[in-house]
Amino acid sequence: MRVVLDFQSVLRDRHSGFFTYAAGLLAGWAALTERPELVLFCGRRAAGHGEWLSGRDREAGATWRTTRLKMRHLGIWWRRIGWPPLQHFTGEFDLYHCNHHLMAPTRGRPRLLTVHDLRRYRFGRFYPQSKRGPFECAVRRADHFIAISRATKRDLQEFFSIPAEKIDVVYHGGPWQEFRQDRDDGAEVLARYGLRRCGYFVVFSSYDRRKNIPNTIRAFAEAADRLADDFRLVIVGSKPAGPGLVPDDLPARLAERLVWTGPLERLQGVLGNAAALVYVSLYEGFGLPILEAMAAGTAVITSNCSAMPEVAGDAALLVDPQDVSAIGRAMVTLVENPARRAQLIAAGAERCREFSWTRAARQTQQVYEKLIG
Repeated sequence: MRVVLDFQSVLRDRHSGFFTYAAGLLAGWAALTERPELVLFCGRRAAGHGEWLSGRDREAGATWRTTRLKMRHLGIWWRRIGWPPLQHFTGEFDLYHCNHHLMAPTRGRPRLLTVHDLRRYRFGRFYPQSKRGPFECAVRRADHFIAISRATKRDLQEFFSIPAEKIDVVYHGGPWQEFRQDRDDGAEVLARYGLRRCGYFVVFSSYDRRKNIPNTIRAFAEAADRLADDFRLVIVGSKPAGPGLVPDDLPARLAERLVWTGPLERLQGVLGNAAALVYVSLYEGFGLPILEAMAAGTAVITSNCSAMPEVAGDAALLVDPQDVSAIGRAMVTLVENPARRAQLIAAGAERCREFSWTRAARQTQQVYEKLIG
């Protein structure tokens, strides 16, 4: 069984969900004795970032096929005229697995599309400039779909009327082994930002406003009176775009308790020393930071919507991300009730083990076999 994987979207950003997904699958396949023959397809410029995979491609026995053509132009040709077929670049294969929207013509071979989330449809107001055409074209032309959660499967059915039997759910793997093999005690991070162990909540931010940073800050402000004066809210990642990030009425003394770190290369230390991860996004297709926190031995507060309850199970406090007071009460609970926090940490350690990239690779391979017949 020879399978071509779309790696153009994977190698644009090593911190993206596309990269996490594809690199994780390669690691999973590397652990299997029986696996498909994998061909990674992308433009020549993107292939230069192949070192980001840290040898996972070689361990999985994957080979590369590239083109000198600009992938943007090739994608346009494929959408408009359906030519040239992918076999022109890769040779013959049995199935094409698309990661984003580069849906190639395959001269009669089945086309599988992994859908990570549908945030641009569920929360369109956050993405007014989004170009949906290429993705919608990929959806129309796909023969089958992998959704990374049941929530994403429901969204596919709702927004595109895809029959349930054409969608398989394959969860991401968890970072349990990775975090345990590459321990980071976090001393450098604590010293750099003047933090104490269990003296802060950690939050992940990005340019995307669905991460709900303003509500998280408001909740921390409500909880602050019941927390120690040196308790901090540590915000990791890029600041969201647009106005209204920090409430205008936030007192200066509370603004000083916000710690903005920017992106961090290693997360184990900052997660493992936190009182909790506060991950109250408005929408996620999966929610990998929940598993990262659990793997690092940290309690989790997360949203009760989209895919987050699926990932967290009973091992987190679930809150309405629109309810600032509920988020604040959850923060206070995990500081004032050490027994509850310890219970969630223990449950999280067990929950994280249920998610494996080896399992994800095996289940993905089963989808391949079903489509190839």
